[in-house]
Amino acid sequence: MVRSLLNTTENTRELGGYITKTGKQTRCESILRSDVQNYPSEEDIEFLKLKN
Repeated sequence: MVRSLLNTTENTRELGGYITKTGKQTRCESILRSDVQNYPSEEDIEFLKLKN
């Protein structure tokens, strides 16, 4: 099972490194996907600020 990148969600993942239909690769550490996050922790907020 993949661990979520955020403490307050069950399924937040980074989508970098995937090959697109055109053969290009998505940029690492630039795209996140997640389930609903209603109440982010301070750690989660700091993590997301670093990704900006």
